[in-house]
Amino acid sequence: MIRRLIPAAAALALATLAGCAASQNARYVTSPRSALQARGSSVIGAKLDRGRLSALVVDYINIYRSRRNLPILSTETRAAAAASWMANYQSAHSMVTHYSLDPGMRRFGDRYRQNGGGRYSVGYENAGWYPLFDPTLGRNYTYDEMARNIVDGWINSPSHHRALIVKAEGDGIIGLGVAPGTCKGTDGVFATMNVFFYMPAQELGYR
Repeated sequence: MIRRLIPAAAALALATLAGCAASQNARYVTSPRSALQARGSSVIGAKLDRGRLSALVVDYINIYRSRRNLPILSTETRAAAAASWMANYQSAHSMVTHYSLDPGMRRFGDRYRQNGGGRYSVGYENAGWYPLFDPTLGRNYTYDEMARNIVDGWINSPSHHRALIVKAEGDGIIGLGVAPGTCKGTDGVFATMNVFFYMPAQELGYR
């Protein structure tokens, strides 16, 4: 029986384009699922339904993981709160970043603990910015289209992809946060994903 906590390992994934991250010339394209497509069929308007978009992104991530025979990730409110805080921070500063200047909230592990999260063994964060308007369609994305666009952007970026397919011993959780925001004068969505793995309590020496 291990008597000490395993030191937390952390990793970041970020692809930037002039301060904003977006999917460019994506190679992998996520196919829509009818049930998710129905849930996200409305076009994103002036007010972003953050809960709906976040849930769709998590569902598509778990579909992608299950197709690779990876365990699905359980949504956790504390991880979601940390991810949402960072999405709001990026929106307020009109840039994609993993680091904040706010005391106690600099790194994603700090933000997780400030929102009540515990000691994790492995943690990852993805972040990106995605424009609302699709010039090919001549309109804003629907919620389903935006969710798949966010996931595809991370799948097609090697550094982001590592966070999507992480497999570690213990239970995996995910938190997803989105916020409307502009970058270089273009309206879009900032998205942040936090993934953490916990070793089973008995492996850490707890009873």
